[in-house]
Amino acid sequence: MIKFRGFLVNYFLLWAVLFTLLFEPALALTLKDQLVGGAPAGALTSWNASLHCCDWQGVRCGGRHQTLISLNVSSLTLAGSISPSIGNLTFLRQVNLSYNSLHGSIPKEFGHLRRLRSSFSTSRL
Repeated sequence: MIKFRGFLVNYFLLWAVLFTLLFEPALALTLKDQLVGGAPAGALTSWNASLHCCDWQGVRCGGRHQTLISLNVSSLTLAGSISPSIGNLTFLRQVNLSYNSLHGSIPKEFGHLRRLRSSFSTSRL
């Protein structure tokens, strides 16, 4: 039983790492689509599939597997809304959305961010 339990733990850890590496950039691009709303053309242009998401403006990655841990898009004149997909960025520890013109409400999926330690928003949400 102990060997089987160890196998399951390793299996789930491997699955979590693969999920993060394969789907995190796509989730972040979904987030971008809604954040950019009415923003100027230059906002978040580095957020594209040709760059790894850790190289995008305002994104910081960390840990052994370089997962997205910080998102700082303050003062970028963003004018969209926060996508519920933000809740799938499970390793996110910090989010700064301040000094933008975001609209709508904070999605309930924000509550899925169990590692979140700080969040800044002075927008009209």
